[in-house]
Amino acid sequence: MCDHVRTVFFFSNSLIQVILSPEISHLQWEEHSTTTSNKETFSDHFFDEEAAKIAVEINAHITSVPPVRLRIYHEPFDTQMTLSIHHALFDAVSLPRVLKYVENTYFDRELQKLTPPDQILEHIVFRDLSPAREYWTSTLRNFNWSYRNLVNIAKSASPKRVTIALDTPLSYYQQMLAHCQVTLQAVFTCTFASVLANHLYWSDDVIFGVSDTEILSHTSLIT
Repeated sequence: MCDHVRTVFFFSNSLIQVILSPEISHLQWEEHSTTTSNKETFSDHFFDEEAAKIAVEINAHITSVPPVRLRIYHEPFDTQMTLSIHHALFDAVSLPRVLKYVENTYFDRELQKLTPPDQILEHIVFRDLSPAREYWTSTLRNFNWSYRNLVNIAKSASPKRVTIALDTPLSYYQQMLAHCQVTLQAVFTCTFASVLANHLYWSDDVIFGVSDTEILSHTSLIT
């Protein structure tokens, strides 16, 4: 397992972050065969037949097995790889590093040297959080939460997904937005807020957590 993959536990009023040790957190690796013939048919097959089962299995054994599964699917003329991982273990910065780690391991390449977790945690611990705390407590002090009604979703409902392939590289939009002094992350955040406001909350007042790091700087090849 990668050093930067972590899991978070809540104990009482304290937040404790636990780093999974690579020595004892073995990669959950499986190999399967499939009759799909290309990426499109495999993607449909995986999301329709495999993804939900893997998610259930991950959550069922989350206290005893690291919540990450890597599977290799051998097709008649190609090979597909899937990584199913609980969001408690990764974020948008660590995900491409996890994938690179898997790729290097698979091809017996030299592994990238990473910053030790204790140095990262030391940096986080000594950050002054008081300005952020004061900002959010004052901003939300008089916010009315009483009418926040979410859409009722039946327990039997299955997740819906939409796949949209961008014809233009993200780097093009990054350069275009740079002239307006707007980051790509800010645009996606506003888009996400618009979707929440129009399809989930049915209100112009939307609040959700965001990261102040430019996470997409590490994932410029996203499509």
